[in-house]
Amino acid sequence: MMRTFSVWGWGSAAKLGLTDGKVRVAEGERPIDKVVARLQRDSGLVCCAGPRDEGVNLEDDVVVSRQWVLTSGRPCRGGGFTPEGEVWVSIPPLDT
Repeated sequence: MMRTFSVWGWGSAAKLGLTDGKVRVAEGERPIDKVVARLQRDSGLVCCAGPRDEGVNLEDDVVVSRQWVLTSGRPCRGGGFTPEGEVWVSIPPLDT
């Protein structure tokens, strides 16, 4: 099934032109994992921390989306990563 997502960020991640979109999610897969894979593919950066579940966005006591944050960066020669910025992802529940 297709799942929509919204994305925004700061640092170099904000300058990459990341855009909202859709990902195909199979039964048993987490939508955030598919979104992270797409963002890595589109941006050339890797997820070096996260994704971290930041809770839900409520409007009138109704869940309108789940919020995630991840730190994106570039691999270093000696190992590890150089953080480039944070990317926030919002994924609405299936029934909205």
